[in-house]
Amino acid sequence: MAFEKHSSFILDCLTEFTATYDETLLRWNGAELLTRVAKNPIEKSGKNWANKSFKIQPHWAFFPLSFHNIKSYFTAPENQYDTEMQEVLFKRILNESFTLHFWNSVTSKIVPETGSIVERVLNYHCLHCTDFL
Repeated sequence: MAFEKHSSFILDCLTEFTATYDETLLRWNGAELLTRVAKNPIEKSGKNWANKSFKIQPHWAFFPLSFHNIKSYFTAPENQYDTEMQEVLFKRILNESFTLHFWNSVTSKIVPETGSIVERVLNYHCLHCTDFL
């Protein structure tokens, strides 16, 4: 993301962040915060910043892998159904996501199994990581 210097949108985001921060809600403090602020097009000062060019993306565009079952994406599919579901997710990541968060606090010591969604993404995109896996 990039914003103009002294962006009123960022100021509103910071105000919202300090007023509603909750350490137990990851999306609430990040992507959902931006969405909440963006849905209110009138700044606290009364100016309208909604005419600025930006597009609100759904949370899965930045977090396609759920925190709650992140470890499962490091294991190879066990059956045909799992294989098909991972293929759908893999295509969605490639075609509809801007970034991929591996939730390092949970996965830093996990090595992706051959054929897992994480291994496939790393092999597809990463130029350097495969040297270490």
